[in-house]
Amino acid sequence: LEVDPGKVWKGPWRWYHENMLDCCVPINVIEKSGITFDQFSCLAVCNTLNVRSVRADASASEDEFRQLVKRVSKGSEEVIVASYSRKGLDQTGDGHFSPIAGYHPGRDLV
Repeated sequence: LEVDPGKVWKGPWRWYHENMLDCCVPINVIEKSGITFDQFSCLAVCNTLNVRSVRADASASEDEFRQLVKRVSKGSEEVIVASYSRKGLDQTGDGHFSPIAGYHPGRDLV
């Protein structure tokens, strides 16, 4: 992603660390309750990223999402992070944020 947090972590290293998560929500709240979609977006902005948050609603189509994934996965300037419930995939936990790193058109998979 070539994103520089602009903060020294240890010695000369500039790296992200969990203590950088407190710009939108206190770290003790995050540790206890996790973060919401809006808080995730806020954290990205706090860490110098340009953010365009999009939520799926009743008017959103699967094909529009597929076209967005295809376009973004071909470039290097944008990243999609999906927020979803792990329960729907029979996984442990619930809310999860995951980058979408690519698209497989033959199998229609991200």
